Amino acid sequence: AGSTPAVWQAQRSVLSGFEAEAGNFALKGEYAYSDIKNNDGTINKVMVAAYVDASYTFVEKWTPYVRHEYLDPSRAAHNDRTRESTLGVAYHLKLWEAVVKAQVRHLVFEDPGKGPYNVYGVGMAVAF
Repeated sequence: AGSTPAVWQAQRSVLSGFEAEAGNFALKGEYAYSDIKNNDGTINKVMVAAYVDASYTFVEKWTPYVRHEYLDPSRAAHNDRTRESTLGVAYHLKLWEAVVKAQVRHLVFEDPGKGPYNVYGVGMAVAF
């Protein structure tokens, strides 16, 4: 006889965020928490994620920014947390409502088998 698969019975999730601006300075962030349990109490999965982002715009065109993110997809695993820090600058092209960004992301993993590394990127976004 096979075992009966677990049925998810209860989930509790919380998501909160904030955004503040003062002159050319902007600060925003979010926090998410989710706790999922199955019907027989053998599984309790807790997930947490958060970020905070700060920026300052100069001469209405240049916006340097810094962002820090945290992700823990399963608190019980104790080896899957990720921290990511991003440093970048955006240039706003007012004529076309476009933004060009250059950034460096630094990722750090809790898993000892994954070493930290950097990701370099350049991108462009256009609004119509």
